Amino acid sequence: MSNSFEGTLALDAQRALSQNRRAKRLANALARVDDLARNPRKHAKLLFSRVGFLLRLLRDPQTPWAAKLAAGLCLSYVVSPIQLIPNFIPIIGQMDDVFAIWLAMKAITRCTPSAILAKHLAASNTATFKTEKRRPQLVTSS
Repeated sequence: MSNSFEGTLALDAQRALSQNRRAKRLANALARVDDLARNPRKHAKLLFSRVGFLLRLLRDPQTPWAAKLAAGLCLSYVVSPIQLIPNFIPIIGQMDDVFAIWLAMKAITRCTPSAILAKHLAASNTATFKTEKRRPQLVTSS
């Protein structure tokens, strides 16, 4: 009788731990969404750096062919005018591009050696994207 009681206690403890983990994951996800809403420029820069990372991986001869395939498919989907959810639909249209990049990043990190990933990730994070305002100039023919 005490053996089944101990088994029940252990099962209840596992369930409580599982619920606690789910609650923490949900809290982390909500914190990330809140951060996205508060800092959209930071996340846009991160998205551009990830695209730069994918481009760097495509050019590197040490990158495995499976990673190059994932990066190429992702970039072609993001650039392609034919998409599952059209980009003119607010928010959701852009979220499928973000999901495609996320999915490609997951596939690439699984099949690429960590030394290559670290090299290209560091290089893409230090890249800067300048958005300078240019004044229109009057062009005269002489």
